[in-house]
Amino acid sequence: MREGVAIRPFRRKVLALPALLIGLCALFIFVTVPLEPVEQLWLTGGTILVMAVVLRVPGRPATLFLAGLSVAVTARYLFWRVSDTMEFESFWQAFFMVGLLLAELYAGLALLLGYFQTLWPLQRKPVPLPRDPADWPTVDVYIPSYNESLDIVRPTVYAALAMDWPPEKLNVYILDDGRRPDFRAFAQAVGCGYVIRPDNRGAKAGNINHAVALTQGEFIAIFDCDHVPTRAFLQFSLGWLLRDRKLAMVQTPHHFYSPDPFERNLAGGHGVPNEGLMFYGAVQPGNDLWNATFFCGSCAVIRRTALVQAGGVPTETVTEDCHLSLRMQRLGWNTAYLRMPLAAGLATERLILHIGQRMRWARGMLQISRIENPLIVSGLSPAQRICYFSAMFHFAFAVPRLVFLTSPLAFLLLGHSVIAAAPIAILAYAGGHIGHVLFTATRVTGNVRHSLWSEVYEVVLALWLLPVTIATLINPRKGKFNVTDKGGLLSESHYDWKAIWPTVVLAVLLAIGVASGVRGLLSNPPDSLEFQAYLLNGAWALLCLVPVLAGIAVGRERKQIRRQARIDAVLPATLVLANGIRIEGHTQDVSLGGVSFAADSPASAAALTAEEPITCLITACGEEISVPSRFHVTVQGLVRVRFTPRDLVDEAHITQVVMGRADAWVGWDSYRRDRPLNSIRNMLLSMTSVFAGLRLRPRRRASSEAGIAPGRRSEVLAPVKLSAILLAFALLSGPALAQPRAGQQLSLPPMSLPPAPVLDVPLPGAGQAPPAAGAAPALPVATPGPFTGPASLAPAPDPAVQPGAASVRTRQVTLTLRQLGLRGPMQLRSISDLQGVLFGIRANEVVTEATLTLGGAMSPALVPGTSQIVVTLNDQFVGTIQPERERPAFGPLTFPLDPTTFTELNRLNFRFAGRYSAECNDPLSGLLWATVNEQSALQLTIARLPMTPNLARLPEPFFDARALRTQLTLPFVLPENAAPETLRAAAIAASWFAVKADYRGASFPVSAAPPATGHAVVMVAGPDASMGLPLPRLDGPTILLLPNPNDPEGQLLVLAGRTPQEAAQAALGLAAGHVGLSGTSARIESPAPTRRQPYDAPRWLRPDRAVRFGEIVAPEDLQSTGYAPGAVTIPLRTAPDLYYWRSQAPRLDIRYRNPPAPVIDLAVSRLDVSVSDRYVRSLPLRDQDAPWPIDVALRWIGFADSANTASASLPPWLIYGDNEVQLRFDMRPLNRGDCAGIPGDVRTAIDPQSSIDISGAHRFAVLPNLAFFGSSGFPFTRMADLSETAVIMPEQATQAEVSAFLNLVGRLSARVGVSASGLTVLRPGQVAQAREKDIILIGTLGRQPAFAELMGNAPVRLDGNRLTLDLPEGLPANRRLLQPEQRPGARDRAAILLGMAPDRLGFVAGFESPVTPGRSVIAIGGGTPGAVLAMSEALADPDRQDQIQGDLILLHGTQLESFRTGQNYTVGQLPLWLWPQHALEGRWSLLVLIGTVSAFLLGAVLYWSLRRRSARRLRGL
Repeated sequence: MREGVAIRPFRRKVLALPALLIGLCALFIFVTVPLEPVEQLWLTGGTILVMAVVLRVPGRPATLFLAGLSVAVTARYLFWRVSDTMEFESFWQAFFMVGLLLAELYAGLALLLGYFQTLWPLQRKPVPLPRDPADWPTVDVYIPSYNESLDIVRPTVYAALAMDWPPEKLNVYILDDGRRPDFRAFAQAVGCGYVIRPDNRGAKAGNINHAVALTQGEFIAIFDCDHVPTRAFLQFSLGWLLRDRKLAMVQTPHHFYSPDPFERNLAGGHGVPNEGLMFYGAVQPGNDLWNATFFCGSCAVIRRTALVQAGGVPTETVTEDCHLSLRMQRLGWNTAYLRMPLAAGLATERLILHIGQRMRWARGMLQISRIENPLIVSGLSPAQRICYFSAMFHFAFAVPRLVFLTSPLAFLLLGHSVIAAAPIAILAYAGGHIGHVLFTATRVTGNVRHSLWSEVYEVVLALWLLPVTIATLINPRKGKFNVTDKGGLLSESHYDWKAIWPTVVLAVLLAIGVASGVRGLLSNPPDSLEFQAYLLNGAWALLCLVPVLAGIAVGRERKQIRRQARIDAVLPATLVLANGIRIEGHTQDVSLGGVSFAADSPASAAALTAEEPITCLITACGEEISVPSRFHVTVQGLVRVRFTPRDLVDEAHITQVVMGRADAWVGWDSYRRDRPLNSIRNMLLSMTSVFAGLRLRPRRRASSEAGIAPGRRSEVLAPVKLSAILLAFALLSGPALAQPRAGQQLSLPPMSLPPAPVLDVPLPGAGQAPPAAGAAPALPVATPGPFTGPASLAPAPDPAVQPGAASVRTRQVTLTLRQLGLRGPMQLRSISDLQGVLFGIRANEVVTEATLTLGGAMSPALVPGTSQIVVTLNDQFVGTIQPERERPAFGPLTFPLDPTTFTELNRLNFRFAGRYSAECNDPLSGLLWATVNEQSALQLTIARLPMTPNLARLPEPFFDARALRTQLTLPFVLPENAAPETLRAAAIAASWFAVKADYRGASFPVSAAPPATGHAVVMVAGPDASMGLPLPRLDGPTILLLPNPNDPEGQLLVLAGRTPQEAAQAALGLAAGHVGLSGTSARIESPAPTRRQPYDAPRWLRPDRAVRFGEIVAPEDLQSTGYAPGAVTIPLRTAPDLYYWRSQAPRLDIRYRNPPAPVIDLAVSRLDVSVSDRYVRSLPLRDQDAPWPIDVALRWIGFADSANTASASLPPWLIYGDNEVQLRFDMRPLNRGDCAGIPGDVRTAIDPQSSIDISGAHRFAVLPNLAFFGSSGFPFTRMADLSETAVIMPEQATQAEVSAFLNLVGRLSARVGVSASGLTVLRPGQVAQAREKDIILIGTLGRQPAFAELMGNAPVRLDGNRLTLDLPEGLPANRRLLQPEQRPGARDRAAILLGMAPDRLGFVAGFESPVTPGRSVIAIGGGTPGAVLAMSEALADPDRQDQIQGDLILLHGTQLESFRTGQNYTVGQLPLWLWPQHALEGRWSLLVLIGTVSAFLLGAVLYWSLRRRSARRLRGL
């Protein structure tokens, strides 16, 4: 039997450990998996639904489950706050953001500590004493007093003397630090001890220590002088001390029979648990579970041995009680708490006194945390450390409470956003957190603290405790013990301005904030994020105003004329009149001054006359007590009787009846259970009484201290000047708002001026979108004088170019401004007056004749003669365009251009100068504008000059980098049925040229003979493959330059070898060693292979460190001129398989310089950050130099750099492989208005030391995803040289198929900047050799057998010469949870297109390789070779990149459509802890389930462990 009992706990332990681990893992998943705001709203609704169901289930297990779910939801909110919402734009925003976050972390930790202390309060019952009273110990009862009235002390002494304890073993002492004669006389009269000392050193602690040295009792009971014990106090409390010899103290509750200021002054405060009930009703029993109950200064019994061993009551802090228990427990002593009200005292009656008492408590607890911090001192268990730390941590609430109250003001009054998230996201995350905390608290502590009343308590105290908190943390030795005055009277109600003025100031600020929110709502459209932000913050401020107004109402001190508090008590009673008549009845309430008596026969009380002497017989605790009395008055059938004690015995009897009964306070916690809606109603009711009785000065207050020596009074530690200063600081330091998250569209209202085109268009191209309709022009620039510039010299002739009249051919070329880079009409403004385009002329060409044809429009308000557009080419004057008011549009206007002006790179600039008045002009006026149509064109006559063949000029003449916006078209000549190695050689050569062409694009048409005109690349593999060309004898890999037999001006680049392998070596030599080539022929030695690493492509960002902008672009390309210049573009190329944890993302660290405040208006100027034309965020512009003398100090310590710095996170979903970061300055001049003088030549710059960092990314992607392939060639470009790629070509590839192959390989290599030297080319029968490689499958249906072999298990399959779509009816249930099904309409559409005539169809399909799991296959095919080539060209079309998605692309005619048809697979690796995010992202319903499972498992483990802990604790273990 015993073995079975022993086995059961062991099994529980074995089960508890895995349950704990699984629960923690589920909690981690629930907390960390991100969701979109709408999905988070659904999750919040799901968890609240679960909570609502469980709230109806009674019992402690359900309570533990609710607490676990609450912790999970709160942890998810805080994790979201830390990881997703912290984006700083300025010092003050960072200050506010961090301040609010720290306050929320404080609240989260406080919640966790609160649950730790209150989830399982120990239900300790009294332990019986020994049967023989002779075995009971001696007890010394201390009643310390300083300046209290004897009327307050008397009941305590009477009750202490009347406790049920052997008189010879009970010694009661008055410890009088006031050394008052009347106290001595009273002590002598009643027979209690009286102790005084020569000084008051150590205050109450010193007083007790002095008495300890003079008395001998085994135990010491301590009562504050107003705490009246019941007669059963010692019998109930001492049993545990006798049972457990290691028990140092038993603490009982502090019950207050008089109302505190909140109960008395608030209209809704009646029936609400008082402030202290939370501590004594829930926290202390919870502390007892962990053996961490601490001494509260009164109503406790202490073992003398423990007290002496601890060195007496500590005097270093002003909360000596808690400090004493800490020291005793450090020595190994235990403490206990008996949740039975065995004494009662007076609550603080005035708000200012209540504040003073709490200030002392806060100071003392913070002093302990500094002097003897429980987290680091020795001798405590982990649970004890947590409980003591929680008690001290609580009193730091002033700072976070003020932060929460003032948070909305940072946005409403100061314009600072401190939560970088959309309002809907804040509502989704914070709403669940608040709801769970509110209702779980109702379940856990609803009988001792009603919802939202903590906010009222803390609002009243926070502003006063703030200076105390700061001062104590700085100097813990500061402060002294102050005695709280009690027992006062108040003749009239009034507002105590001294107590409430900080709260009034806060209320005024919040009211102003609410008004600002209303203004914001009226001035913004309802569908804007700004409207939502004002709505959220205005509502926040309004909610904060409710407890603040209730806190002001607490300061309305109500009239107090009763000296004694009434206590509800129904006791049998009899009134005996002087003539012997007895009136039977019972009491309704009692007090030390009298009773309310309800007669059994109301008629019998009618004969009573005023002030008639009577005797009141009250039965209490089985004994009848006689008290002399007088009839006072009858009210509503109740007889009011006033006690008239004749001597000390009568006073003692009165005390025994009123307060000394053992059952006097049994209903101390009998309050209705909390209901949040009722609590809100009570708080609103309390708030409405704020404006009642606005009397700020109290009437003369009657003193309750008739026996106190003159000049003696209590003092309240209340800061005056210091608190005012700190109050102002606190009100301004509270962080604010919930704002639209940086990086979301419309998070910042757009400025009125559209972005302006680029001045000197950068490579590879720029342009400008037209302005938004109705957009007002922006910033003024001082109108420059007449433009002059040095004459450009004609370019010196290239020595390789030999001009000759007979050999020169000319051609006509027309280039529109759109072809030269403009994306729309060129917008000219007075603040962006100089714009232009950049173009080039080939090295072997010269311009012989040129004209410029322009069209556009100018503002009809411009004054002719003083307004114009000046056109220049390479800084040489071309002409001017004058406005005509009657005809705003101009053109076509034709300007002849001097051919000698043209150089290799040319800039065509347009400078605008405008005036709408002969007098002063506002440069920002909307009247100053002009546009140049993007269809304006250059007509060029270009002469081509012959070029001497020379391998040293490669890649010229085959590719000329001066052709800035012309796609490279380079024919390749290959023999029929070229071998795979020959195709590989052609692919390497094509990839090398494609890398040179870069952004321009490249096309490689294939033929079997040299082209009729122009240049070409010829592949020769063997002596029989010369194709009629005059080749020299080949003795190895060779590169040749030969004239094109069909075109004297054309050249052929011949890559030759005796075998296909040697031809491939020649191609590798071209790609690897072309710099050393010269002449017309070169034999190539086998180049040493270069071993590449994954993701090391030269054109990609480094994956292992931050990359400086100066490593990517030239420093001059980071400069800008003008108030609204064009964007500075930074290439952002990388593989798109970046995977980040939650909100982690590629990081931009930007250093930038802008004009100072005297030049631009910093308040409205900004630097906009975009990724591929998608807005991310705006950065503020600031003064370059700090104010004097800060700038001098910074330079002195070495911080002389005046660049601004900022950081921005780039959303990973915007990065698809081939992006660019766009940084656009948008500035406004400081001075505005007519005749305003503004600088005209302002410059801005992005520092080359700025960087972008992707090193924190994990490499992981879900495939197939043709968008990745279209944008970056992923996963094939993972190895830049395509060394893990195999291309399977048909046995007899057609020219179109080979051209598609070369185009594709060239495009892949252009993405990474490396030739395809590692590429493998295979025939259909060599599929097995593609193991461990990604496969590209190219061919025509019916001519590529590998289609059938590799696509056998793919959703798209080959059926004869047709493709069919093999789709299941639906996904299995287990997979539907994690993978959404394709829309049926899309499947039907794909099936219809696949059923069309195959000769009209081109396709691209992506699927997992059947050869090697985890590898990818991209199949590119069509019904005809032309369809294959068309499909390849569609993949390369930049205008169609947005259509390349899914795993199937179909091209029918010119229409391109994408579909998702098959199963996903993954490539790359994720750490184990990131897999839940990948698997559950967007699955809110599964997250609800996981959160519920986590709460259930953790709640079950908690239930078992806490129940076991409770049993062991009650057994004294």
